[in-house]
Amino acid sequence: MRNISVLFFSLLFILYSASCSNLRKDKEKKKPESRITQVEKGMISKITCLNSPEISYHLYLPSGTKDSNRYPLILFLDPHARGALPLTKYKHLADSFGFIIAGSDCTQNGQEIAVTMDIIRKIIQDATKRFPADHRRITLSGFSGGARQAGVAIQQMPEVGALISCGAGMAFDPAAKVKSFSYLAFIGNTDFNYLEMKQLDRILSSSDVNFYLLEYPGKHEWPPTEVFTDAFLWLKFDAAKRNIVPHDIQTENTYWKKAMMELAELDSKGRYLEEYRLALKMKKFLNDSFARDLCKRLDGYSEYLIQKQAETILLEKEVAKQQEFMNAFRQFQLHWFLSEADKLFNLMNSANIETAAMYKRLLNWLSLASNMNASAAFENDYPQLMREYLLLYQKVDPENPDVFFLFALYYGKTNDKDSMYGSLENAVKNGFNDKKRMLAEPVFLPYHDEERFKEVISSLKDQGY
Repeated sequence: MRNISVLFFSLLFILYSASCSNLRKDKEKKKPESRITQVEKGMISKITCLNSPEISYHLYLPSGTKDSNRYPLILFLDPHARGALPLTKYKHLADSFGFIIAGSDCTQNGQEIAVTMDIIRKIIQDATKRFPADHRRITLSGFSGGARQAGVAIQQMPEVGALISCGAGMAFDPAAKVKSFSYLAFIGNTDFNYLEMKQLDRILSSSDVNFYLLEYPGKHEWPPTEVFTDAFLWLKFDAAKRNIVPHDIQTENTYWKKAMMELAELDSKGRYLEEYRLALKMKKFLNDSFARDLCKRLDGYSEYLIQKQAETILLEKEVAKQQEFMNAFRQFQLHWFLSEADKLFNLMNSANIETAAMYKRLLNWLSLASNMNASAAFENDYPQLMREYLLLYQKVDPENPDVFFLFALYYGKTNDKDSMYGSLENAVKNGFNDKKRMLAEPVFLPYHDEERFKEVISSLKDQGY
């Protein structure tokens, strides 16, 4: 593009006077600056792609952005096309670390992968052309279905060098040739995709991919800000290791000292499995020789091996229980599942931290399975079966706003208007905030002009997602 501009203005120089040419060159130089300043720094802005106006994304330029510099870019993929949501969560980290962050408004679950890839490419092309992004430091980050989309994209897009996934992983074939990239994954210890991520960890540990699985106390959601700080540190340290930017010795030393203190505390408490994970984290983040040696020492330590074996047994128990539930869903008996849910709650409340997290994951897995089966029953016009799935959903995940929203669909389908409104109002009280989804549901269309429905819609908070 730049070569074309130079040729164009060279021709103008021949056709017109030197003074006219110089004036136009000055204007050309100012174009990138004027494009950048259209977006207010320190504010989340909605952007429409110049060459594809049907595609939009949200963008956050750090408040200290200078037009003459280049900054790393993270493109976030939310599974429900809420482009501003991760930006709202992580904009202060973008300020602290000097990152441009963007969120796609047009990628979501259930989309054809070719469509998703096209949208991602066009957003990256638009953002790197119009804003001061460093093309050597482009990262994709996704949550849940967005993480899976990002995992496919990075294997097809040479311009993307790093992947940050949250709550789900990527399909990976160890036998296939995969380009070199940096991959940090986050998983909550009660996330229903925990088993999947532990399996991916085992696979990638023996591959050439620079990978680390970061576990934290949490559920299936975008990680909290204090946890996601590690994503920005990972990308900062990785760029230095690849000689793209100089090492930030002060930040690396601060990180190292903090980790060393945590290692000493874990060792003193005999929590060797956690000590190993932290040492591995130091090794992956900093390429630290002490951490590398500590991993080797712990790998031969009997107490560590005992704790590792206990974790393996717990995970195998979880796999077996999930399989039992999957088989039982084929001949669904509500009373059996309600009884199993009671057992899980009782066991969770009397177990140690690791075992309690496993029982909570099973309850969350049942929550997901109930949601999916209830939605399928609704789509296939089986209202009674939908109700039974929803009763299980309500049992295992009583505060989930989707429970109430799906009940509203059920009551709408069965023409119980009062119960439908009650469920919609409870959905909003419990945090449901997807106005677009509520307005798009065909079941609710006959009620759009009713005052009670308008009140429900108006009670939804506008988060800008």
